[in-house]
Amino acid sequence: MSAVLSLGPAGYAALGPGAPRADNHQAAGATAGRDTTTPNTRLVARFPTRNGAAFLVSADEPASFACSLDGAAYAPCSSAASFTNLESGWHTFAVRAIDIAGNADPTPSQVRWHASGGH
Repeated sequence: MSAVLSLGPAGYAALGPGAPRADNHQAAGATAGRDTTTPNTRLVARFPTRNGAAFLVSADEPASFACSLDGAAYAPCSSAASFTNLESGWHTFAVRAIDIAGNADPTPSQVRWHASGGH
């Protein structure tokens, strides 16, 4: 019988029924087959405008991003996020990376800037 490789519910490979198994010797604190390392989010560039801003973000591993503007709930966003027609005043943009295993950066990158225009 051959080994069957399938993608488990947490996004890691799992051996199917009847697959051969080897002794599992792992370092203390390691979790077998599960990525528990959180990604690091980086704010690469920011481009403030009169009434908005655009941001480029990255992560140290493949990831999607969730963004928040002015303390709103995090929502999915791209690595190139932009905002227009903002009220005049101070604004805060925060972004966190979420890796393919679902680990979210616990320390989102954020920036505060002043928009002088209005909509």
